Amino acid sequence: MEPRLKKKWLIYSSIGPAAKVDRWMRPDMGADIAVCRYHAESPAVEFARYSAVNPSVKFPNFFFMLEKFPAMADYDYFLWADDDIEISTEDVIGFMQRVEAHGLDMAQPSLSEGSDVSWPHLIHKPDRGLEPTIFVEIQFFAFSKRLFDAARSVFQSGYSGFGMDVATSRLIEKHQFNAAIDHSIMMYH
Repeated sequence: MEPRLKKKWLIYSSIGPAAKVDRWMRPDMGADIAVCRYHAESPAVEFARYSAVNPSVKFPNFFFMLEKFPAMADYDYFLWADDDIEISTEDVIGFMQRVEAHGLDMAQPSLSEGSDVSWPHLIHKPDRGLEPTIFVEIQFFAFSKRLFDAARSVFQSGYSGFGMDVATSRLIEKHQFNAAIDHSIMMYH
């Protein structure tokens, strides 16, 4: 599949030994890849543009990498992915294309039945397409540079991501950012 992304994307994941990113992350996705390995036995991603090792978690690892690679902030869109998400490469590319096409500031694919879900509105609803929302869960989420700039201090104060979904929903409301759940894509978590 030839990706047709018009914007500059960075896909980021903090990965451990049981990471599943090798099931969907590819060098020809039309996006740059950044991975931070948080364990000595974490798999290497040879084609990552940015790579580091730091024994922490998602948010601190991103900002650890950002200090090493300031260019990581110079993207139009970001996709932050937990390392245990199950999704196809084609669905990731399709998701990024829809985020761009609809000018979304934040979005996530819907979750399949059987996923570990805290918020019922995230469960896949095949008849919905893009469902506007002010709330996405911080597990596999895309966001614009505009949202990153507004949320940077919030993200920097985060550790595991717990509570970040609530904090970003307040920013979405305050700044009237466009956010959606993409029910045309389904992932397992």
